[in-house]
Amino acid sequence: MKNREELEKKMSEKIAKLKALCNDAHYSDKLINDILSLKAQLDIEPTYIHIPTKSVMKDEAGNDIEYNFGHFNLIKTKTCIIVGMNGYKILVFPWIYTLYCHLDALITFKSQYEGFSEQEKSNYDALLNATMVILLNPTTCFSEDDYWIQQATYLTKMQNELYTRLLETPLQEEDVVANEQFRQEVEMMEDLKSEINKKDDGGKSESDESTGL
Repeated sequence: MKNREELEKKMSEKIAKLKALCNDAHYSDKLINDILSLKAQLDIEPTYIHIPTKSVMKDEAGNDIEYNFGHFNLIKTKTCIIVGMNGYKILVFPWIYTLYCHLDALITFKSQYEGFSEQEKSNYDALLNATMVILLNPTTCFSEDDYWIQQATYLTKMQNELYTRLLETPLQEEDVVANEQFRQEVEMMEDLKSEINKKDDGGKSESDESTGL
């Protein structure tokens, strides 16, 4: 931030010098603004991900909502929650509802951590560790073939069981909005299950056959 303030000061000084060289103050202002505008447009490059640091949310004390847990951190911005470590970042937006709410709760509880009892702290630590084991798993799971293949096999089994339970859950007729949401979720799960079954039945490679995927 200090570096930015210094740059802004230097730019103001340069602009003042340019204005001093021009007899028409109005013309010089317009010319300088046009040049700065063109330069700014030239500096813009298309990006897939752009989250300004100024979008990080503040707590009641005015501090950034950013918690560093050593080998990973959690950051809450105006648009998403960032789970990050060196070389690996997950951006979770609010429409990924369950995951976003889960991480948001972890951040909220962290801000209250010092007021927790020892048992509550232990519960929070266990919840945080379990969450990060799942979210940071991709950083290590491909270190050995047997390791990630076993994980993929187990997760596929669990996902199929979850989709089956969701498909067998009856609709609640009294809530039209919830029913429509559930119907959409069921359709999505049916599509996912169909894709998984296709891979299980007909899309196996020789290596897949040997591992049971």
